[in-house]
Amino acid sequence: MPHADQIQQAPPDITVGFSCTAEERDSLLKVRAGAQAIHPELVEAGKVRKLSAYKRFWNLDTKQQFREQLVETLVAEWRTTHGPEKAETARLLFVRLTSELDQRGAVIFGSLIDNEAFRGLVDEYTRINNSLGSQSWIHSYINLGNHLDFLGNPAFSGAFLHPLLVAMVSCQIGGPLRIVDARGKDAEPISVLAQDNMLHIDNTPFNDEYKVILTWERGQASGPKGQNFVIIPGTHQGLRNCFVNEQGEAWSTENASVFTSDQKIEQAFDIQSKVFGHPSAAVVEIKHENKPLTTVFASGSLVHHRYRTEGGRPRSCLTVCFRGVDNPGQFVDTKHLGDIVEDHALNRFLFGFHDKNSGADFIAAFADRADEIFEKLKDLSLQWNGAEIVDQRTRELSGPELETWKALCTRAPTVETLKARENLFKVDECLALPQFMDLIEKLMIFDKHGPLDLILYEDSHEEIRKWARNQIREMKFDSLKKRLATWSHLVYQPAREDALAPLALKVLAEEVAGYALRSMQGDEKAVLGESEKISARDAYRSLWQLLLDLGEAILRCETNQDFLSTSLFIFWAVDTLDILQQHAHKAVQAAGVKLLANYIATTILVEMQRNAK
Repeated sequence: MPHADQIQQAPPDITVGFSCTAEERDSLLKVRAGAQAIHPELVEAGKVRKLSAYKRFWNLDTKQQFREQLVETLVAEWRTTHGPEKAETARLLFVRLTSELDQRGAVIFGSLIDNEAFRGLVDEYTRINNSLGSQSWIHSYINLGNHLDFLGNPAFSGAFLHPLLVAMVSCQIGGPLRIVDARGKDAEPISVLAQDNMLHIDNTPFNDEYKVILTWERGQASGPKGQNFVIIPGTHQGLRNCFVNEQGEAWSTENASVFTSDQKIEQAFDIQSKVFGHPSAAVVEIKHENKPLTTVFASGSLVHHRYRTEGGRPRSCLTVCFRGVDNPGQFVDTKHLGDIVEDHALNRFLFGFHDKNSGADFIAAFADRADEIFEKLKDLSLQWNGAEIVDQRTRELSGPELETWKALCTRAPTVETLKARENLFKVDECLALPQFMDLIEKLMIFDKHGPLDLILYEDSHEEIRKWARNQIREMKFDSLKKRLATWSHLVYQPAREDALAPLALKVLAEEVAGYALRSMQGDEKAVLGESEKISARDAYRSLWQLLLDLGEAILRCETNQDFLSTSLFIFWAVDTLDILQQHAHKAVQAAGVKLLANYIATTILVEMQRNAK
């Protein structure tokens, strides 16, 4: 029989609360939230504080020359293969499509590939999502950058990566392109005002960015009939105004890109009215009873969102994001490119490395694909195999539909509201440690989808943080549960003193960021998931940038939920770094203990205040 001091004692129960007067509670929360709100300011070019920060206005003559050379190259190939008359017909249709994209900010296609090929896409996408999708309460996310065999599959990639689509975007940007992101998302019917689906412009105000989004009814080779993609045509011709710091550098934040009130939405309609030359409130809901829809749109400037409602059917979508090569780089590490670029010059440019000097070679790559573009233009002209150019005006919301849409855009329940409805705990209730950890998991499931307002820099150097951010926001529940369990032996009775001040959190984030930087500079190995295609260096750089920017954001949280979500992200960023570094640094782990305790204590303070109200 073991000696008494050898018997492992059960961890003590935890009281979900602590001693704190109402005045102390409100004082603590006041310094954590209540920062001056940042709102979108959608204006014409002449009213922007620093026009030179916006890449769409750079090198306009050079961009026009590129457009002309690209069209001339395609037409020359078409003349050789199909004769001058058919070449001119194809040219006119191509110009019509690029003109619509230029004037309205989007072009919608139905059934770009035939039904049998699309069925293959659905089956393969479903297989990947079922296996590796995030499966959260708000959506199921897949990083398709880890699935190059899917992105480059010639049997169905024409639905989202057809050379016609790439040529249209290249003409708009006025130069060679590269892919910077590719993702999939499944969405069930739900009404929620979350960062993922707010009416917005993508968080890249200074870049010229376009996306291709493919939408369909989940599991079916048919059109989307719920949770549909929505655009406000013409708004891409406005600009989100920026701020300018004392050094003359332009900057913005993510909150300056979301439109969540009637007044903010009116900004979009005001720009639209100026573009169209008459009072306008045109909102296009992209749906189709039968056909999967491929939409090319100006994601970095067009007001848009995924219209989440409690009605309709579940929807699947995938998006591929394109930018010019003003900032050289590549989407996929060279060692992973493999067959996707073999004997395929255009894919080599889209997935691999190239820079602003690659314009002539990029155009030459289209010569090899000119006949594919010609055939697809012919399909669209004759509507063969169901292919069509969808008239946006037939998808505009009517008066009552428009009012319903506007109400959901501005008054749908927030993540904070949905979390509160669950009544997950009562202040001062007593829980055994396992039950307490279960509670923290449930709170985190909501809070990791709460609002963040990260800074956006003129030179876009924040872009690298996207990988680390998605590692947290799109963490699967079973992964969150497993990772949080590794901290359970370090969880103790919450206390008021655990709630760290914003500046203390910023300092912690910066200290841990220093460990990520040293790992990056030392080319240290990283423990990455089996499917990850990111290099160790870029993974460390992503975490370094995210931690720095979370530290900046924690100082200017507008609401309690902003502060909770930002605090939580700092904790999970530290945990992610600890995993990458194989738990090599005690200082990183010590920071994690403080950050987890801070999140728990702040959650209790917020609940205390909510109960008082």
